[in-house]
Amino acid sequence: MKPTALEQAILEWFVVAYPNAVLAEQVAQCEVAEREESSIGFFTSFEVPERGSKLVSEEGESSFVCNECGLFASELEMHADCLLHVRQGRIDYLEVYAIGEGHPLQVTTFELRALPMNYIAWNSDESQ
Repeated sequence: MKPTALEQAILEWFVVAYPNAVLAEQVAQCEVAEREESSIGFFTSFEVPERGSKLVSEEGESSFVCNECGLFASELEMHADCLLHVRQGRIDYLEVYAIGEGHPLQVTTFELRALPMNYIAWNSDESQ
């Protein structure tokens, strides 16, 4: 299954924000494995083909979270945080949740902007 227009826009935002050829390659190849909606947002799990696919790393880490993306829309009181989780060098899932009232799946038009944060890294041995 292909990502929705919203998911694709968020993935592409991260490709621009984190200029990494391997990340861009994985975004182009990823397929949706599962979607789950919560009361304030959603999770989308991805599958990236293992064959021929290189691994993403950020500052030597193979598992990390990119969290600088904010989704802004009139249907959201403030914005929604967008987090891209990379586990063991592959795009794992996208987490999007509203800050304040509203739900990111109910937006009709939106803007993605950088939030003043840095990525969060964790030790890949501890994250399994």
